[in-house]
Amino acid sequence: NEAVKNDISSIGELEDILHETQTGIKVDKVTDTKPGELEVDEAEEKTYTINSIEDLVFFAHNVTSGTDNYEGKTVKLGLSLDFASTKSYVDASRTDYGKYGYNGELKKLLNESGFIPIGTQGRTTSDEMIENTFKGTFDGNKKAIYNLRINKTVQDAKTNGNIGMFTVNNGTIKDLNIENANLNIELEDSDKWKCVGILAAVNSIRGKIDKCGISGKIICTAYGRGDAGGIVGANPGNIFNSYSDVDIVMCGRRKLEETMVVGGIVGSCNPDGTIKNVYSKGSIYYSGDGGCASLGVANNGGKTANAYTIGKIKVELNENNCFKIGTFGVYDDQNGLKNHYCLTNSIEITGDGSPKELRKMGIEKTEEQMKSKEMIDLLNTDEEEPAWKLDTNNINNGYPILSWQ
Repeated sequence: NEAVKNDISSIGELEDILHETQTGIKVDKVTDTKPGELEVDEAEEKTYTINSIEDLVFFAHNVTSGTDNYEGKTVKLGLSLDFASTKSYVDASRTDYGKYGYNGELKKLLNESGFIPIGTQGRTTSDEMIENTFKGTFDGNKKAIYNLRINKTVQDAKTNGNIGMFTVNNGTIKDLNIENANLNIELEDSDKWKCVGILAAVNSIRGKIDKCGISGKIICTAYGRGDAGGIVGANPGNIFNSYSDVDIVMCGRRKLEETMVVGGIVGSCNPDGTIKNVYSKGSIYYSGDGGCASLGVANNGGKTANAYTIGKIKVELNENNCFKIGTFGVYDDQNGLKNHYCLTNSIEITGDGSPKELRKMGIEKTEEQMKSKEMIDLLNTDEEEPAWKLDTNNINNGYPILSWQ
């Protein structure tokens, strides 16, 4: 048994070396002595620390099962974690986490079927309402979560049609990077509204997201209606000082312009929602029978200010399409889009059809203009403290970055 364990450990070390060489992602080896048990801060008894993937899985299950919503508490990352690296596990090959929904080897399942989202909202088969969602503060502690994977088919959105690291954020998420995430989602339920976003499916009216960076890819096939966004799908809450570097590949399998409302930052910002000091550099590819898509916030019913996009949106149209396409946005119901920009020539249309609507919302700028000092001044309009700065270290290919980056 010891020899087998040593062999598994050696294989894991070799896999980590290959992984680090291929991706450039290097994380510290966890030293968690109590995996699956959050460490309590000695100075702050209501502050808990996640020190391993096992801890993160335990925390997610604690919220989803209704054991603890962490209201009035803070949960923080003790170090950066990589789902694809054995360094982030106390025991990557453990098989005793069936109680948390992982029946098999933990690392293998997390990289195949993927992570089970934090929290749930929906109804049981007997129509009983369940809302076990996060209500505390999740402090990323300026750390990163790498290679989050969620592969899921939603057959009944009534039970839980929200897909993301957090299903619904009813608290505060701050100072967190999620890098190289990959969501592969099939939304079969055609009647119930569904939401998809890498950080959270829904950022609720009491939710706040601040200083978060999200990168990765969303691949989704939808047979019904819903919202999808790089950061969150739907936003009745507040999103500040954050960015999205998320490519979205969407196929809408229903002849309705509302099939899926897709935005590089947020799908829909609800009337109570506020989005400020954000940018998106991911691209969107949308095909199928119908939908609504833009590079920023597709449906803006709230307030969005000081924002830009530099990605491309590509839409493949057929003769009977029901597509509505925009640059930064498509709808602005409350005239809430202020001081928002997009690159020139950011829309590409292919196929035999033409869009039902094409709206160029957002002030178009050239690459040179986007990278200028004048652009920084524009984005910092009405800010007491500058939220934007020049990309002097070329971490964003010369485009404006946020002050915390």
